Amino acid sequence: MLGLAALLLVCRAQAQTMTPEEQSEAIRRLTEEVAALKKEQTTAEKLRAALPTLSGYMQLRFTHDRDASEFSFKRVRLSLDGSITPKVDYKIQLEFAHVKILDAYVDYKPFTELKLRAGQFKIPFGIENTDYFPRSLELQDYPLALQQLMGFSEVIGTENHVVKSSGREMGLSLSGDLCGGILSYDLALFNGAGINTSDNNRPKDIVGRLMVRPVEGLTLAAAHYRGTYDKQHFERRRTALGACYDRGPVVVRSEYFVGKTGHEGYALDSDGLYVLGGWRFHDHWMVAARYDTFTPDVDRRSESRQSDYTCGLSWSPVKRLRLQLDYEHQDRPLHHDNVVKMQFTVSY
Repeated sequence: MLGLAALLLVCRAQAQTMTPEEQSEAIRRLTEEVAALKKEQTTAEKLRAALPTLSGYMQLRFTHDRDASEFSFKRVRLSLDGSITPKVDYKIQLEFAHVKILDAYVDYKPFTELKLRAGQFKIPFGIENTDYFPRSLELQDYPLALQQLMGFSEVIGTENHVVKSSGREMGLSLSGDLCGGILSYDLALFNGAGINTSDNNRPKDIVGRLMVRPVEGLTLAAAHYRGTYDKQHFERRRTALGACYDRGPVVVRSEYFVGKTGHEGYALDSDGLYVLGGWRFHDHWMVAARYDTFTPDVDRRSESRQSDYTCGLSWSPVKRLRLQLDYEHQDRPLHHDNVVKMQFTVSY
């Protein structure tokens, strides 16, 4: 650009002493310079657009309860996002606190009403699992029912297989927005064995979800998941109904989950509910509270039910920093516990 400006000044200074032929030659050379500069800028822009965007975040947590008091890394994540064409995107997300691949998928979006996703990604089940991410959650942990029915810390089968897949799976999904975004749908097919692992049986798991946004800030959702786990074909059926209002300073969200796990001769019916409310009373401050209950075996409700009562305060002094303080009272059949959690999140 500086060279072009200098050339313009020189041409202007000499124009008064040039012959018509010399002026025509100067204009020709100037036109060529402008075309070459535009080509260089276009090439550079294409190269920049082809490069992935690097981002991530780290969460350092301090936990204190009656059994332990410790610092730990909750999450240390790095993401690569990019576009191959205007209709094809990709994402890779790695977790370094417990080294593993979290997300690795490609999206093909021919139009708004249809998006095809293939790879490893979040299961479209419920609202909080996909629409609220760890660095933006009002409280530090996901609700109990979501954790124990959707692969965060899910116990399956008579041998107590534990699936820790962060609410993700390997598979294929179709999704899209209809009616100007008022209605959205998801339909997906998954292995059902957890992340970063081969499928452990032949059948595939299927999940469907409908979300309605009748007015700005309000979301209503219904989802159903059905599949099997392991060669013993432990059945996994989960249903979620939820509503969320999140606009301006106020957020109110609630979801109800039911699940059935097992096979003939061994089956558990489970249910859970959470109700959360939050208020952003300042640009940098937020308070939130949640009632959260989960029963892994409804036939033994009084013996197995856990209910947590949590309140939290979060402070974001600058855009990429966040400090959270949560107090949680855990009400379990055999004991009660009080837990204090402090979490520092830095995004990069």
